Amino acid sequence: MRIFRLILMGLLTLTVLGCSGDDADVTQEMQGYMQDIEATVEARLAEERAIESRIEVEVEAKIAEMLAFAERYGSREPIATAATASPVVADPTVVVADTPPVVVATPVVVATPVVVATPVVVATPVVVTIPTGGTAEDDSGTCAGYGQYTVSGTVAGYPDGTRILGVVGDKYVGSTTLVAAYYELIIDLCAEDGSSLDNYNMKFSVGGKTADQEVTLTSGATLSLPLTMP
Repeated sequence: MRIFRLILMGLLTLTVLGCSGDDADVTQEMQGYMQDIEATVEARLAEERAIESRIEVEVEAKIAEMLAFAERYGSREPIATAATASPVVADPTVVVADTPPVVVATPVVVATPVVVATPVVVATPVVVTIPTGGTAEDDSGTCAGYGQYTVSGTVAGYPDGTRILGVVGDKYVGSTTLVAAYYELIIDLCAEDGSSLDNYNMKFSVGGKTADQEVTLTSGATLSLPLTMP
């Protein structure tokens, strides 16, 4: 702006001098004045160039210093120069994070071993009674009819599991169950009271009912006899 002011002042001066007349002294004075103006303008221009050069050198030095600082501390962002820097508009809705992702390790479940105790088998003690004295009693005389009587056969109309009893008088002398409509009854002819059942008559009770048949117990005999109900 100062240079333009000087030029404008010089032009105004020339205009005034030109309007004052065509005298040779005036013309010579005006030429000298013009030379002074040109010298002043040249000096101002040289001063402005020097200032611009100094500013340019300082800016380049600052840029070089900033680049060196960025390279030293590992900055990844480019440093904008004064001539090419662009304004950065921040978006309030977007947040950019340069943080590395956090890796979370998956927990590993280790099964706890289960110790199973080995079962210990303890043998059940068997108590054996050993007689310390005396003699065994001979009951052959009290149960002369010792032996067994076997009778078997079928019973129609009764389910499996039906109980069949041998009856002598008012005593039960043997029992069995019906399986697939078949029974087998084995009678010990030596009764619990020591008496013999040999040659006694025996009836049959089927499910609580007395059958039609009746047999005579004989030691060592075996008989096949279907039972019927009245």
